[in-house]
Amino acid sequence: MSRWKKRKTKPVVQSAWWVVYIMDNHQPKYLLIKRQAKSKKIERVCPKGKLEPWETPEQAALREVGEETWLSREFLVIETFAWLVQLRSTFDTYIHVEKDTKFFLMKYLGSCHDVCLINGEWYMGVYVWADFAQAINLLTYPAMRDVLRRAHQYILLQPL
Repeated sequence: MSRWKKRKTKPVVQSAWWVVYIMDNHQPKYLLIKRQAKSKKIERVCPKGKLEPWETPEQAALREVGEETWLSREFLVIETFAWLVQLRSTFDTYIHVEKDTKFFLMKYLGSCHDVCLINGEWYMGVYVWADFAQAINLLTYPAMRDVLRRAHQYILLQPL
């Protein structure tokens, strides 16, 4: 008998991550949040969340970013769809994952001072507005670093 039980097929979870940025002295700064994963590991990530069945990714973006950062929707602009990552685990892994994650680029038109940043070690929530180099070093996931690189290149190509 196989040590792995046959698993039932689960529906693919639809989620999205948003690279939120603001222009500060003609340079982009990226909003990172700090959260605790189910594994209890502390992560530094861009805002993210699961799509509700009735939501488009764009609607989820505005809802989730608002919930996680308290940024006002009236100052958030979704600029572009950046990337799709499909996570599929094999049956020989302990944790089974079926997830499609869409990454979007979102510009905040307000002031970086509109967000209350709390930098306590165990604080969960809005963490920092980081320049590109800082954000790359702080982000937990390689896929998110790849998306941030792509987003940063896109931003730099836009007219001021």
